[in-house]
Amino acid sequence: MTTVVNIPRKEAEDWSHYIDPDKAIWIAIGEPDSGYTETTNEFLNELPHLHISFWDIVKDVPIIGTDEWAQPPTKEQAKEIVDFILKHKGKNVIVNCKKGQSRSSAVAQFCHDFLKYEWLEVGRKRAIPNKLLYELMRDYYLSFNPKPVKVVDKIETRVYNCAISGFHFVFIRLKYFLIMRFNPTCTCTFNKIFLVNA
Repeated sequence: MTTVVNIPRKEAEDWSHYIDPDKAIWIAIGEPDSGYTETTNEFLNELPHLHISFWDIVKDVPIIGTDEWAQPPTKEQAKEIVDFILKHKGKNVIVNCKKGQSRSSAVAQFCHDFLKYEWLEVGRKRAIPNKLLYELMRDYYLSFNPKPVKVVDKIETRVYNCAISGFHFVFIRLKYFLIMRFNPTCTCTFNKIFLVNA
């Protein structure tokens, strides 16, 4: 099974074993103008890799002592990450940010939720995903690859008296609809009738 793991930058910089470039990719997330845009490692550099920089925030934040604002991840950056992963689909993903907690775990969660990658426990247990980055990646991916979504619309329960003393018929109808790629109005109904003791 294809795996994804989010790791801290220090672990990426200290990576000390060879990985087959045909089996894995590396995404290094840095901070703009911080000197950490280009994390390097002799082993990871041999993999197909993407270096990208944005702050670990979900909205614009003023930079203290300046008139400038720090920017959160953008739609274009989310698209770049998703496109890079899809270009190398089937390869394991190593993704790092400063602490391996937020931006990199948003990427890992996306791979797990939408591409069915196995999210390695060592990364999952430290994860606090950046919500904005995850949502931007999700929305971009679903814009060209919509998934069926099951939504519970209505549950009806009706009780009917039965000729058999002491019992009722309980009629339950679970009505739901599936939002399908080519038939967004597709509907189905599930009915169930059973006896219950009165």
